[in-house]
Amino acid sequence: MITFESSNWVEQKIGQDGFLILDPRSSMQYLKGHINGAISLPVKRLFDANGILLGVSELEQVLGSVGLDNNIVPVLYDRYDGQSASILSWAMEYVGCNDLRIMDSFFEGWVSETRETFYRPVAPVERKFVANIKAHIRVSMKDVVDDTESKLIDFRSYEEFAGNSELDSKPGHIPGSQNIEWNKLAGIDGQFLVSDEELVNIFNQVGLDKKDEIIAYCRSGRRASLGFIALNKLGYKVKLYDGSFLEWSTNDQPVDATLA
Repeated sequence: MITFESSNWVEQKIGQDGFLILDPRSSMQYLKGHINGAISLPVKRLFDANGILLGVSELEQVLGSVGLDNNIVPVLYDRYDGQSASILSWAMEYVGCNDLRIMDSFFEGWVSETRETFYRPVAPVERKFVANIKAHIRVSMKDVVDDTESKLIDFRSYEEFAGNSELDSKPGHIPGSQNIEWNKLAGIDGQFLVSDEELVNIFNQVGLDKKDEIIAYCRSGRRASLGFIALNKLGYKVKLYDGSFLEWSTNDQPVDATLA
């Protein structure tokens, strides 16, 4: 379960047993300033050189190496645009973290509130993490091909969705998809997400219902993970297709460039 917490709550948990603050930004961003006690875990460590999520044993090793075990609650924070914390929290939930917390404002807000910022890296205490895979929040390309019931939501830009981008060899979108641009979900004034009311309005515009089974995708999974987090927060039933359009469009799958 992923829960958002205030910066005050995060500050109170610094140094407390049973909590581990993780910084998923790049190593360079971490060294330019981080929350006291935060361990650096650049999200790229969970993916191989091709952007594919590591295998279970490798994920166990990575998470254990930063000091996480099955009894510790990870607390994540991020910079704008929240994609690193989103994809990391999805991956951690996938491998069995049952209680995840995300700071509901960005690190830039932490700094602007003149809270303590530290610069030296924090050495982790290695622990043992044992995965308990939650397969129901992840789908493969085959799952998408075989699934005729779920609603597909494409969280890329409108230009990419409409096939007007040069990023892809086969421009367009997965047939039957609807488009929500990911940046409409990102909060203003330093907040991680827009308000719940605004999220509901955005999801209503594409006809989403909490009874629906939803598959989120983008080009490589990161932008869609913000959609996953937002939908999950409001109680929608959502899965992430982390292979996303990059995998789909390069594996001879049908692509649609028409708009409803």
